[in-house]
Amino acid sequence: MPPRNYEGTRARCQRIRDAKLFSGWVGEITDGYIAMTCDHVPEFEPLDQIAIEVYGHAQNLLMVGVFESVAGKQAQFRVVSSTRVIPAKENVRIHAGRLGVLCEFVGPEGNLLEYRVVDVSKGGVGLEGSMGLPKGHVGEIRFDTEAGDVTATAEVRYCKLDEASREYRLGLRIEFSERVSRGRWLQLFSQVAA
Repeated sequence: MPPRNYEGTRARCQRIRDAKLFSGWVGEITDGYIAMTCDHVPEFEPLDQIAIEVYGHAQNLLMVGVFESVAGKQAQFRVVSSTRVIPAKENVRIHAGRLGVLCEFVGPEGNLLEYRVVDVSKGGVGLEGSMGLPKGHVGEIRFDTEAGDVTATAEVRYCKLDEASREYRLGLRIEFSERVSRGRWLQLFSQVAA
């Protein structure tokens, strides 16, 4: 699979000198270069080496990069190792912010809470919004997509406050009880992956 097929997917990284972990969304990737957008870009020193795992549909890429530059939330690395291909152990998450999809999730008191969809996978979704929810909360979720409404049951797997934006980031596992919604979700997933 060509490296550019990984653009828009999630990458998890570790700075080798101190084991600092961070993650980002792959913006551009070639055999010798990778650029990522990171919510929280750590401080880098010249020639910092970074272990990078890029998540794909059926396989992941492992490589070592050397820090080149940072501009805002965009970090660039020169790949200095051979790239290893390993089997994927989880569903690929794909950045979906460019689609502008919103959703409504039923909160603990039965109220509708609105969130922005930031990433999608075949069985989950990442959301951002002004309201946090407890881990384990289960409720109905509705997405307004170009293909029509998608409804599912969702469970909050994690929820954390981003101190910089003062917004909550939620990770949800979703399950579909009807085939029409599942089909529309897979259509959205394919659209994001394109």
